[in-house]
Amino acid sequence: MKLDRAAVAIGGTGNNSGNSGVCAVIAEVRIQGGSDGSKFSRRSVLGYAAGGAAGAVLLASSAPSQAAPMKFKADMNGPTEVPPVQSAGKGTVTATYDPATKVLTWEGNFSGLSGPATAAHFHGPAEPGKNAAPAVWISEKGQNLASPFKGTATLTDAQADDLQKGLWYANVHTEVNKGGEIRGQVVKE
Repeated sequence: MKLDRAAVAIGGTGNNSGNSGVCAVIAEVRIQGGSDGSKFSRRSVLGYAAGGAAGAVLLASSAPSQAAPMKFKADMNGPTEVPPVQSAGKGTVTATYDPATKVLTWEGNFSGLSGPATAAHFHGPAEPGKNAAPAVWISEKGQNLASPFKGTATLTDAQADDLQKGLWYANVHTEVNKGGEIRGQVVKE
């Protein structure tokens, strides 16, 4: 199927000033069907309002809303680990979450660790200063993580909610610091 035509019309009654009377907002959608070329047409009254200005407001409010992708960032270091870690390591993760697809994409880097990064995760839900279990793996299970890195994951509704509330942190683990050597809270940019 493909969209053949979509239209919205505003019509009404009243005087020529457009400030009185009743206004109707009508949408028409035509869809071309399968291999037989059949068409389906549907008209719907989206609403009524008094006066031309009210009709314009009704039309504006009937447009579908789609949330824009959200950007996040985490600055990672040893002192933000719980408990704090003495490390020269530092790193950054930037991420974008698309609410329409529920896909989180990220990229990041780190340097100065005590050894190879043995694992990395987004953990949550947890406020700063609190620990939580991994929510999403940044590294592949059982594989060291090289810097720079990038990845994607599809989030559950609960994970997306925690991320948007600032309840996730990024954590890079090493052999010396199995609980995490550098960490940073994931916050909206």
